[in-house]
Amino acid sequence: MHSSTTSTARPLDWFVSAAIVGLAIAFIVRTVWLMDRGFDFTDQSFYLAWAQQPTAFDIAYGLFGYGLRPLFDIFNGSIASFRRAGAVILVILGIVAGLIAIGSTRIDRRGPTGLQLVAVSGALPLAYYVFWLVTPSYNWFALAGGLVSIGAMLDLCDPRHALRSAATAALAFVLLIFARPQNAIACLGIYLLAIVIVVPTWRGKLLQILRTACLAVILIGAVAAVAPLHTIANQVRAYIAIFGTNNPTDASLVGKQLEFFRRQGVWIAFSSLLFVGSLITVRDKRAPEKLRTRLVISGALIASIVTLIQFRTGGVTEKIGPAAGVFAFVCLSLACLRRDANFRLLVLLGLAALVPLAATLGTSNLIASQLPFFAGLWGFVGLVALSGGSGEGSLGATLAASICLVVTFSAVQVGISAPYRLAAPVEMQVNPTTLGWGSVLKLDMKTRDFIVTLRDRAKQEGFCQGDAAIDLSGSLPGAVFAIGGRMPVFPWIFAGYPFSDHFAREVLKRIDSPVLARSWLITRELPNAFSISELQSFGIDFAAYRLVADLNHPIDGTSVKLFAPRAVESRC
Repeated sequence: MHSSTTSTARPLDWFVSAAIVGLAIAFIVRTVWLMDRGFDFTDQSFYLAWAQQPTAFDIAYGLFGYGLRPLFDIFNGSIASFRRAGAVILVILGIVAGLIAIGSTRIDRRGPTGLQLVAVSGALPLAYYVFWLVTPSYNWFALAGGLVSIGAMLDLCDPRHALRSAATAALAFVLLIFARPQNAIACLGIYLLAIVIVVPTWRGKLLQILRTACLAVILIGAVAAVAPLHTIANQVRAYIAIFGTNNPTDASLVGKQLEFFRRQGVWIAFSSLLFVGSLITVRDKRAPEKLRTRLVISGALIASIVTLIQFRTGGVTEKIGPAAGVFAFVCLSLACLRRDANFRLLVLLGLAALVPLAATLGTSNLIASQLPFFAGLWGFVGLVALSGGSGEGSLGATLAASICLVVTFSAVQVGISAPYRLAAPVEMQVNPTTLGWGSVLKLDMKTRDFIVTLRDRAKQEGFCQGDAAIDLSGSLPGAVFAIGGRMPVFPWIFAGYPFSDHFAREVLKRIDSPVLARSWLITRELPNAFSISELQSFGIDFAAYRLVADLNHPIDGTSVKLFAPRAVESRC
């Protein structure tokens, strides 16, 4: 199967490969090491609340909390270890995908090209941290499931790995269920399409589909056997009662994808069409070879130059997703020009390039804002496309590995320098701080002082760990987590969305009167926050509470108030 051997590699090839491998390892270690820094009061706190106790809430927001709970418990609630474990799992899945790719190509696993492919494949998933959202979430499951799904597709290249491919596809389906059902269905559909196109006989196609279905049922059954199905069913019914079967923003799946391709995804569409045209010529070589080569190279250069200009003029976070998609399809198009181009492998890689788009289905956000999480998947497709069958010392393989590593490093560096909703860069988060549940993170001084003061003031006024606390600001679920409280019904009453008023009323009316009377309240003065009059209309009687703390938010200095129930008695 492998046409190249280690004996064909020159000393320079080994030197370049060693440099790339060394840089990839150093990058992985540095990124994972910094994950004990920073605490986001919004999204990441929401993920932590679900991972800590997913059965505590009355309304479902996906199943990711149930998938994360075992990992959270393994590390006894240590947020830093939980984050690092999530990153290490992504690195391992990237390495496994790289090893599967080597088995599906002509790359010598012991040669320099094979080593650099595996090392860079391990680093690529870390592009996920471009926002420095380091706490595992539903997007983390979408990326992990996407990596496993791509590995399952590449295994279809070799009939000897049919059973492993089916088992891997079943595992990917289960992982993606913990992200969003739409992601699981879309990736399964791509895998089934790969079977139909690549597996040569109808008997083989049906057998592979049957294997995958049986293994998926077995895995789902195993998960269901240990899951609290009654609680999950009640949470899902509560969600449907509020929103119906749509996502909260009621956005059309197809409409959002079309809107993306009309704007940010134009050059992804162009480069994908270039790949499809190039792939056709792999089977049908009637077109003159020189003309075919010129057209492909010209199209690849146009797409690459325009994307590079856009990438340089825009921010990394806005452009890395579309740029990675163009990179993947350009690499696939160039791979079609090789005389030994493997049609089956190219088809599978082309289908794998659809996985990042499938991973965005069901999101309430814009597609372009979600794609940065999955840019590493596109990087992997492009890397394998230029590495497969190229032989040792290939400039294309080395160039692709270098581009992937540099762009991934740059993406993470953006996250470290300008982390999402943190008061200071990650490297300035150096002050060890104990959160309300006993975990320690390194924070900037402003955030540390805010948390310590809020926690100490609450304790002095009679707050005990595990008491009910409600963030009424719509932007500080992390404040509840930091003082060791629990939000009843749902961990985050989102503010600033069209559905926010309706959702807030639904959540608050589900809180039992005795629980509400004992709950601590947090408010914040923001333009899109609920006003006191709105909160009173939702059923909050501020006369039954007393103000015990008024602090400045560590990022913008807005007033954050903590209210204690007047009848509270310390039970700690």
